Amino acid sequence: MAQQAQKEDLPVNNKAHISAVLPEHLSMVWDDIKFLIHRACKRSNGRHTTETVYKQILNQQQQLWIIISDSTDKIIACATTQIMSYPTGLNMLEVVLLGGSQKENWVEEGWEILEKFARANNCSGLQAVGRKGLRYLTVKVDEGWEEKAYLFEKKFKEYK
Repeated sequence: MAQQAQKEDLPVNNKAHISAVLPEHLSMVWDDIKFLIHRACKRSNGRHTTETVYKQILNQQQQLWIIISDSTDKIIACATTQIMSYPTGLNMLEVVLLGGSQKENWVEEGWEILEKFARANNCSGLQAVGRKGLRYLTVKVDEGWEEKAYLFEKKFKEYK
C-alpha cells in the first residue's frame, strides 16, 4: 500500500512544526533522532531495535515524523507510525514509537496531522499501545481518544 506523505513541513504552532520524513531522506536526520528511537525501542521489550526501525522506515513499512523546535531549529521529538490492515478490512494508523520532549508544544496539533495522514490513507482511525504514561498524550489532550486497555505481557524465563 503506498502511503501519501506530506513533503513539506507543516506548522504545528508558533513553537514547533512537524514533518514527515520520506525514506530517501532518512539518513539526513537519523543521527539527530537515533537516541530518541533507541529510548523508545528500549520500552518495546524486544519488539523493536534502532536497526529494525531504520529498515522498516526505508522499506516504507513505518513512517517517520519529526517535531522541530522553532526557537532552536532542533528536533525535539519523533514518532513512527504504520498502517495496520486487519482481516476485516479495517485500517488503522498505529503509533508504534513516540519519544521526545516539550510535548506541550506539539502533541495536540501533532495528533491532528496524524489524523489527516490516516484519513488520506483510508484509515478509520488512530491507535496506540503503550505504557500507562501514554494517556497524557492521548485521552488527556483529545476527547476523541478512548482508553480501552493496556498491553500486559509475561515473558517465559528462558526468553528474558
